Amino acid sequence: MERKLNLELVRQTAEKAGYSFTKLAREVGVSTESVSKWLNGQAVPRPGKAVKLGRILDLNYEQLFGPRSRSSEPQIAFRLTRNREPSEEHRDRAREMGRMYEQLVPHLPFNRFHAPTRLKSPLVDYSYIGDLCHQLRKDMGIASDEPMPLPTLFEHFSGLQAVVVPVFWNHRKADAELAAHIYSPSTKTTWIPFNMDTKLWDARFWVCHELAHVYTFDVLNEEESEKFADAFAGTLVFPESQARAAYDELTHIRVKSQKLNVLNRYAAKMFVSPVCVAKQIDRYAMARELSPVQAEYDGLYPALVKATKAEKTIGAELFGDDEPSVSHLLDVTGNILKSPFFQTLSDYLKENGGNPAFIQGLLDCSLSDAKALNSELA
Repeated sequence: MERKLNLELVRQTAEKAGYSFTKLAREVGVSTESVSKWLNGQAVPRPGKAVKLGRILDLNYEQLFGPRSRSSEPQIAFRLTRNREPSEEHRDRAREMGRMYEQLVPHLPFNRFHAPTRLKSPLVDYSYIGDLCHQLRKDMGIASDEPMPLPTLFEHFSGLQAVVVPVFWNHRKADAELAAHIYSPSTKTTWIPFNMDTKLWDARFWVCHELAHVYTFDVLNEEESEKFADAFAGTLVFPESQARAAYDELTHIRVKSQKLNVLNRYAAKMFVSPVCVAKQIDRYAMARELSPVQAEYDGLYPALVKATKAEKTIGAELFGDDEPSVSHLLDVTGNILKSPFFQTLSDYLKENGGNPAFIQGLLDCSLSDAKALNSELA
């Protein structure tokens, strides 16, 4: 259903607060013409601008657009750097992106009759998750001592009717999103805006974290879902056999610098963060009731700061250090990320007419990037 601004309330609120079209446009960061179209019912603000408009006028989503059905509302999960809690602005923007994604669903190359697979009774239990991840690795043909290949993981998403959307969110350095997960109950479709500015050694963990959400999003509540996703992702990228071997080495080590050497070696072997390795070793020891080795020791994070800054992003790995061209972005999205997103978007635009503003809202990108994509896809 197309959104429509609650014009009377928005106009009255703006007038009472002393906002002319020009002043409101300046505060929101758009042209006066855009505000005029919004308040005359000729257009609606894109997600980020709608959130900003609401904040300026002190109006929530329901006041801006009217009541919405919670049962059909896009459901979201958001993770930020340094485990920060997402703000309501983050959540509103993601929900709005979800509503826009829903418009693309008729063009997706997915089975129209079968809903995605869900786990029957997921448990945040070490043995259960270990068995599940062992079976998944076996199904994918990946041994327990091999790193999880990113293309294999991305291909698995497609089989679960989940669409990976490549985004570049490094401009939000203060609270950069690692990934978002948007599930549409009305279409039974999952969308995963995945930040290409995520560090490469974190990428596998976060891809697996989102995979866990695909399996459980409408099965577990939000808190349970996050706990399960963290445990699942850690175990899938660093299985128990690796945690056991690393634990056995650490039982003889007390010096922190030597501990770090062990963590770094296993991290390099499995292409994951040393922090992920440390967490999995400690989880293994606790689950198997072994003497703790404190792999995730005090001072581990500061010790990795320099290495973290030097680590490449997944975008740099896939596209090089320069800004990706549109053709390169489309090629990588289809062939490496195994995502039908841009082909689906192209089919939508060809049917409904080119629309850079729509693309800007979908990807939360700059208007210049949206215009370049529109030129290629429409």
